[in-house]
Amino acid sequence: TTPLCIQNLESDYRVDRPLRELGPGSNEARVAVVRLFGVTQAGHSVLMHVHGFLPYFLVEAWAGFEPSQIPAFVHALAAKVRASGGARDQVA
Repeated sequence: TTPLCIQNLESDYRVDRPLRELGPGSNEARVAVVRLFGVTQAGHSVLMHVHGFLPYFLVEAWAGFEPSQIPAFVHALAAKVRASGGARDQVA
C-alpha cells in the first residue's frame, strides 16, 4: 500500500452499517463512520470514509470520585446530552 497524505479541511461523522468486508470489527448494527474532507499535495480533493473508529471523549474525575459513582454519573451525563439536543444516537 502507498501512504496517502492529505490536508484535512473539515471532518464530521455519520452513523451507518459497518462494512463487514473490511474485516472483524464492531458487532453493533450501526457504527460511526468518520468523514475527512481534504486535499492532497497535488491539489486533488479527497473525501475519506474512515471505518473502525470508536468515538470517545475523556472526562477527568474530580478529587474524591469513587467507582461506585460511575453509573449515576453516566446517567446524568446522558440526560444532559439528550436535553441539549446534542445526541444523534443513544448515549450508553
